[in-house]
Amino acid sequence: MKRLFYKNEGLFVFAILMIYLLGSMLCNALSGLFSLPYIITVSFLLALSLYLIIFFKKEKVSKYYGLCQGKIDLFGMMLYMPPVVMIAVMIALSEFNFVFDFIPYNIINVSLLVIYCVLYSFINELIYRSMIYRSLSNVSEIYSP
Repeated sequence: MKRLFYKNEGLFVFAILMIYLLGSMLCNALSGLFSLPYIITVSFLLALSLYLIIFFKKEKVSKYYGLCQGKIDLFGMMLYMPPVVMIAVMIALSEFNFVFDFIPYNIINVSLLVIYCVLYSFINELIYRSMIYRSLSNVSEIYSP
């Protein structure tokens, strides 16, 4: 992958995109065979995320692709806290069959779903917003910062 990255960045991005799309489809199909619905997909997305992060850090292109620490807006983060707390309380109460008996998922399934959503969003942003954007801006005549 290192040679492909330095030889043709567009082809490297296309290869990562195909690995991501085909791997996600295959892992989603295989995850349906287990009682934990997202276990294989979460494992695949975690491995791909770690691979890309380590590769970009090793090749010193992480800032080029936008993998840097941004400003943290604590007030903006507080807007997300009430739904997260409500979901955590519902999961906790459903585990003890206290109030929410209609929730069919246990803590492990919901935790895997949350991890799946976070990893899926991270990979999408990394591939589509940074990698494809940067590779297209390199071949475009219009300068885009």
